[in-house]
Amino acid sequence: LIRSSVKAISARSFATVSLKVDFTRVSGAKKQYDVTTEEGTSLLEAMKCAGIPIQSRCGGNCVCGTCIVKMSPELHDQTIMGAKEKGLLRRKGKGDSCYHLACQTYVYNLMEGEVIEVNYHRA
Repeated sequence: LIRSSVKAISARSFATVSLKVDFTRVSGAKKQYDVTTEEGTSLLEAMKCAGIPIQSRCGGNCVCGTCIVKMSPELHDQTIMGAKEKGLLRRKGKGDSCYHLACQTYVYNLMEGEVIEVNYHRA
């Protein structure tokens, strides 16, 4: 007779975070979206769930760089960025600014009330 010593894992509750996304289409048309999601959700997933037509050709695997977003300098300084993301942004010419990849950025409490920019318009 084998006894199982599996303990019940309590469900961890995550805080809800609300932020805004300023989205600019290739045509230059702009729209602001409200995004509400749980902490720990990828920014890419949160935006897709909110109906934002953000691109992600690689499916969120930090390969294509199509999900580039821009944050405020204050939020940028508080957001962790891995070496792979940094390298891809440098290759895309976005390594020295407040840019991040939505697929590699996770929503956390400091994003509450912030505005994230997505701009596909090339003037």
